[in-house]
Amino acid sequence: MILARITKALKDQNWLAVSLEFIIVILGVVIGFQVTQWSSSQAEAERRAVALDRLHDEVEDAVSALRLMTTNYDRLNTSRTEVIERLIAGDLEGIGSDAAISSVTSTSLLPAFSPRQGVLHRNHQLGHAVQPGR
Repeated sequence: MILARITKALKDQNWLAVSLEFIIVILGVVIGFQVTQWSSSQAEAERRAVALDRLHDEVEDAVSALRLMTTNYDRLNTSRTEVIERLIAGDLEGIGSDAAISSVTSTSLLPAFSPRQGVLHRNHQLGHAVQPGR
C-alpha cells in the first residue's frame, strides 16, 4: 500500500508526497525502536527488583541465623565461664562431670556459619551487578 503510493508519487514527481511517506516510514521505525527499548528497560527493571527482593530475603535469613547462633553462643559461653571459674576456684560442688567436660571441650569449638548465597552468587556468575542508583 505504502509502496504503491510512493511509486505513484514518484511517477507524478510529487516530491511532497514522497517526502511525507518517507518521513512516516522513518517515524514508524523510530517509534518501533523506542517501544522495544522501553520494553527492554521495563523487563530489566523488573528483573532487578525481583533480584533485590530475593537478596533482601537472603540477608534477612542470614541475620536471623546469626542472631540465633549469637544467642546460643552467648548461652554456652555463660555456662563455660561459670564452669571454668569454678574449676579455677576449686569449687567443684554442683558441677556435673558431663557439664564440666562439655564446657571445657566446647571452649575450643566455634560454630561455623555459611549463609545461603543464592541470588548474589547467581547474579555475580551471570555478570549482573546490582549497582546503586540504577
